[in-house]
Amino acid sequence: MLKLIAEHNEEAQGLDAIRQLPGVMLVDCQAEDAGALQDAALLARLEDALQRIEADAACRLIVFHGLGLARGTAAGLPELRLYGKREQLLQRFRELAPPSVALVDGVCSGIHFEIALGADACLASERSSFAVPELAQGHLPGMGVFRLARQIGLRQARRLLLLNGVVDAYTALAQGLADTVCPAASFAQQVAAIAAHTASNSMVATQLGRRLLEESYASAYEDSVGHFLAAQHRCYARLPGAAQ
Repeated sequence: MLKLIAEHNEEAQGLDAIRQLPGVMLVDCQAEDAGALQDAALLARLEDALQRIEADAACRLIVFHGLGLARGTAAGLPELRLYGKREQLLQRFRELAPPSVALVDGVCSGIHFEIALGADACLASERSSFAVPELAQGHLPGMGVFRLARQIGLRQARRLLLLNGVVDAYTALAQGLADTVCPAASFAQQVAAIAAHTASNSMVATQLGRRLLEESYASAYEDSVGHFLAAQHRCYARLPGAAQ
C-alpha cells in the first residue's frame, strides 16, 4: 500500500512539473476502469482538450498522460457507434500543429494504444506493455490495424496482432512502438527535454513536415515534389527577408 501511495505521489508531482512547462498542454486520458476506457465520456474529454488546444496559440507541445491500465484488467467492448467519433477525434489531434508525446504507464490497449500510435513520440515506463487483445474478444481493434504495419513493419505487426497480442516495454522500444523506456518518475524530465528542443521550431513547418511524412507512404515522388514546393512556399512566406 505504501509503495502504491509513493508511486501515486511521484506521478502527481511529475504532472505538476510538466504542467508548469511553458507552452505544454496536458491531455488527461485516464480511465477509472476498463469500461471507462471505451466510454463516450472519454471521447468527450478528448474533444474538450482538442478545442482548448485549437484555441491556444501559445501551445507548443501536447502531452497525453494516463495511458495504461493495471495488469489483468480487460477493456470492455466499445459501442460500435463510437468508432467513427473516436477516429475523427484522433485524426484531428494528428493534424494539429504542436507535436505530441504519449506517456504510457501500464497495459496500453484500446484507444490508449491508438493515441500512443498517433503521437509523435511515446515514452513508456519499464512496467508498461502494449496489447492488442481485440481478436481474442471477437472483434477488430480501431484504425491501429491500419497504422500498425506502417509504424513497425508488416511482419512485426502481424505477429503482434495475429499471434501474440502483447509486447513488453523493451520489445516495444525495439519495434518502434515506444521511443524511450524509463521509470515513470522521470517522465517530467524527459518531457522537459523535448519541450526545450522543440521550443523554437516553427509550428507551421512542423505541421507541414508531419503532413509530408504521412503522405510519403501513399504519394508518388512526382506528386510529393509538388506538395513539398507548395509547403516550402508557405514556410518562406512567413520568414522575414526570405526570397520567394
